[in-house]
Amino acid sequence: MLPKDEPRLDEESILTAVRQLNLRGTFLSVDGQFRGGQCSVYKLSFLPQGDTQDRKSIAVRVPLHMTDRDGIVSALRTEWQTLSKLKQQDFRWSPEPLGFSLTFDNPIKHPFLVLSWGEGSQARWDDYHPPRLLRDKFLEELATIQTRLIECSMEDGKTTWQGFFERIIRNKRSRVINGMLPGLSEKDCDEQQARLCEVLSIEGQADYNNRSFAVDHGDLKPENVIVDEHYNIK
Repeated sequence: MLPKDEPRLDEESILTAVRQLNLRGTFLSVDGQFRGGQCSVYKLSFLPQGDTQDRKSIAVRVPLHMTDRDGIVSALRTEWQTLSKLKQQDFRWSPEPLGFSLTFDNPIKHPFLVLSWGEGSQARWDDYHPPRLLRDKFLEELATIQTRLIECSMEDGKTTWQGFFERIIRNKRSRVINGMLPGLSEKDCDEQQARLCEVLSIEGQADYNNRSFAVDHGDLKPENVIVDEHYNIK
């Protein structure tokens, strides 16, 4: 089912929607918009309750490119639950979940999350930047973060590895048939299916029934990594 209305993403609608969540602060303005492959993020400034001078920032995350209303709500609910779990595990590299609206019946006519704002800038990565020492430091820190993410989110899932990947391949095949993935063919899906045994092998033995799952980033690229002036990952 398609959304009935386009999101209302003007400044006043965004501020009104966030104010309705009663997050203990005075929300002042929308200071910026950042569009990614999966969402739009709006930077809001506010004064915490009882503070008259020290402005803070939060992020309002609105998903993009999804047309199914139930799917949008389900995806945001899962994201909120994941971020809440990571907070409980003291995983400091993920944003802190502050509030949400999982309905289309709000001032922006679209579900959204409110998260803590990470100060810094997008990582830059090309043939010349960052220099070698910073590059090695960055990659080492990224590997440490990925390892920590696996450690604090590992759990037994409801399906097996085989069932999980076969569902992904089936969904991808359906999108290929419907012309939604012009760069792929049904043959590509067949080849992925044929290589499942290799993908699911541990030390040469296929482990189809393993149910151990962990959180991954899903869209890891330089522009999705926030760093400080010394290239420390935020």
